[in-house]
Amino acid sequence: MATKAMKSIMVIFLFFCVGNALAQKIGIEVSEASIREPVGGQDFTVGYCLLRNAGKMNDKLLKVTSDVIGFFEIHEMSIQNGVMRMRELPDGLVVPKGGVVYLKPGGLHLMLFDIKAPLAVGKHFQAVFHFQKAGPINVSFAVESHHNQKN
Repeated sequence: MATKAMKSIMVIFLFFCVGNALAQKIGIEVSEASIREPVGGQDFTVGYCLLRNAGKMNDKLLKVTSDVIGFFEIHEMSIQNGVMRMRELPDGLVVPKGGVVYLKPGGLHLMLFDIKAPLAVGKHFQAVFHFQKAGPINVSFAVESHHNQKN
């Protein structure tokens, strides 16, 4: 049987663990989530957002999921010897403590494949961003015209 002191220590430890997890989750914010409207019956498109980490530790975006998208990939775009290159970041994307990461045209972005529902301009859909430390965060994506995308 545990003594009162042992029980108190266990309760304090539990509160510390839960509080630490909540503090980290609150530290990650996903905003300005948008995708380009798929064109010409294509079942893929590109997505952008802003990732902010106000927490005290680096975190990593591992994946994004949604009921209306078959799968997402995190991509990096660069120019090498005058040639545009795009590559998947299969190990995820680090969001540094106290930092901001922009997913935008010409750089880091999301690729959305196997779109399962019509995504027209002005509509929204839900997705879940899965972070290594913060866990899942629900995000609403706005569907925008190619002409309205922010650079």
